[in-house]
Amino acid sequence: MIRSKTLKYWDFKEHPVADNILRDDLLKLFVNREMELGDAEDALGHSRIVGVYGGLGVGKSSFLQKLKQTLNKDGYPVAYVHLTADSEETLYREMLAEILVLILSKELKLKRITGFKAKDEAVRIVASVSKSRGANFGGKFMDLIGGDLNENKQTQLNAHTEASARVTLKTIFDGLKSPLVVVLDDFEKLRYQSSGKQRDYFPILSRFIGTLEEVFNHKEVSFVVSMDNQVETLIESSKKKKEAFAFSLNSLINLPNLELTHLRDFLKVRLKNQGCKQGTGNFIKPEAFLALALASGTNPRWIVRIVAEAMKLAADRKRPTKQIDLRIMKDACEKAGSPLDAKDWIVVNHILKGGEGSANDDALRKALDFKKPKRADGYHASVERRLKTVATSFRLAFDEVPTGTTKKNVLNIPTIELD
Repeated sequence: MIRSKTLKYWDFKEHPVADNILRDDLLKLFVNREMELGDAEDALGHSRIVGVYGGLGVGKSSFLQKLKQTLNKDGYPVAYVHLTADSEETLYREMLAEILVLILSKELKLKRITGFKAKDEAVRIVASVSKSRGANFGGKFMDLIGGDLNENKQTQLNAHTEASARVTLKTIFDGLKSPLVVVLDDFEKLRYQSSGKQRDYFPILSRFIGTLEEVFNHKEVSFVVSMDNQVETLIESSKKKKEAFAFSLNSLINLPNLELTHLRDFLKVRLKNQGCKQGTGNFIKPEAFLALALASGTNPRWIVRIVAEAMKLAADRKRPTKQIDLRIMKDACEKAGSPLDAKDWIVVNHILKGGEGSANDDALRKALDFKKPKRADGYHASVERRLKTVATSFRLAFDEVPTGTTKKNVLNIPTIELD
């Protein structure tokens, strides 16, 4: 990336909130998913198929890269398949390609398999997908098979199909000397085609898991499948019907948006990585920090977009103090496409000043400029909706507080120390 005028203004060599998938050296920026990582590792101890799901931009790919690093440190090889095609046309060949990388780089050891040569299989895959939509093999894969392929050799070998790739995968799995974990990232990008229209990926997922259970049912091979938050709809539907979740996903790991303390750590680690010694509090004011959390819903991708916009606005306005204040943050939220809701911000300010807020808080009703009398229909519901929006954005739970013979739900916003 170029060193823009924004970076020069803030005196950073690189952008602290670059929107990158964290892998390799960048995994030093990974924070605050210890519980989910532990859940995933534990799930792989008893489940052959683990689902990881979450909303767009929540950091699933970075999480899976961290899981791969963790498993590698424990001595387990991981075939990380970041799917590149937009259909299931090359699904098994993409999987086979990453497993062949492990074999060719001697990270995955096999028993002697008659007639099996990893490099020949790799050449066949390249030949087979040369005209396929979207699939792309490059980098380490091409280096391991020799870079530039001999065209005659390509034509001499029969090209792989999805069916033959499945046969080869089964051959490899039968010859494993140790456990293998296969990660399939961005599974939701595989779109089911029906009547010329793109539909959700669940029919593909169902077929895929059926193949894993019937063809690749090896105790030494585990799969981690990354999906979007459409899964939540299926989970809720299953709960209502009191049924088990479909697709035989033995374990499910949900990646939610960040908590307030995690958002602080997210910024702190990235600033520290760029040599910022003044601390997070000197980079962003507390009220601007809360405005960022509210407008972004603490979603990492929105956080990155908004903070990058705020840094640019501060540089453009040539503020003498290099700090993101509330005015800049509000403008940045607007420009980034996630404006700060004025009434939600009133709720936040009311709670910060008064200490708590609840649906029967008359002062909060007045602050929100609700004209209905206290006992009018819809009064409690209107205030409660605002409180729930703030609670969801900040990932906060309501507290039950006794009030005479009854109880009320009260929302508190904790004080977050930025330094």
